Amino acid sequence: MLVLCLVGLIAWLLAYFGPWLDDIDAATTSAITAADAERQAQAEFHKDLAAAKLCRETVGESLVSWNADGELVCIPRGYIKRRNQLASN
Repeated sequence: MLVLCLVGLIAWLLAYFGPWLDDIDAATTSAITAADAERQAQAEFHKDLAAAKLCRETVGESLVSWNADGELVCIPRGYIKRRNQLASN
């Protein structure tokens, strides 16, 4: 009899507090996801800064871009000016 009462009490407690426990799990998951996204954004920002520095050191003032294979492409500023002048003529 005591075992049935305990099982009933545990079932009632889980039914009562179950949605609250699910909310805590969802909040924890979203917090972890937000932290991962922030770390990824910071890593990408630092990668772009390093790429810009590399382009400045090798080509001079230039546009930093990435091709489809993920390789760095440095486009010299003079090329951009000439291309814009040709397009406007």
